[in-house]
Amino acid sequence: MRLIKGFIISVFVLFLLLLLMGLLLPARTIVSRAANLPAAPATVYPWLAEVQRWPSWMEGLDSNTVSRLNDSVTRIGNMEIRMLQRSDTLIQTEWITAEGQHHFSIMRLLPADNGKLCTVQWQFEQKVGWWPWERLGTLLHEKIMGPRLETNLERLREKIITTP
Repeated sequence: MRLIKGFIISVFVLFLLLLLMGLLLPARTIVSRAANLPAAPATVYPWLAEVQRWPSWMEGLDSNTVSRLNDSVTRIGNMEIRMLQRSDTLIQTEWITAEGQHHFSIMRLLPADNGKLCTVQWQFEQKVGWWPWERLGTLLHEKIMGPRLETNLERLREKIITTP
């Protein structure tokens, strides 16, 4: 009986420690990457603003399953992408996964060298709840999303260079 009681108390204390450690971590994470592209902002903008073009340079998106529901909502596979804001230098979207997770993406288009070149800065923001495993999971967000953003920005660079 003492063994079972000690085990239950140990599990409870461990849960409390994880909860307290998790509460010290931020409730949202932002992963950001940038790339300099050898093209004018006017050339790059359609690749960022038109969701139908994304599967051609974003890894993991299947172009066969792109369906536009209305002007601001597009479905790619089982993911819904909502256009929240669009201007000449900013594209803000909300990505909703099949599991109902919400991720926010911001793409900034920054002109350089008198408009001959541009920098694309792309960031993803994820908000999490207060459960310890959600908060501790944010530690991996940078390791998972960072390389994916870098790969996609490199693929965008190649598309822009090879497309006349």
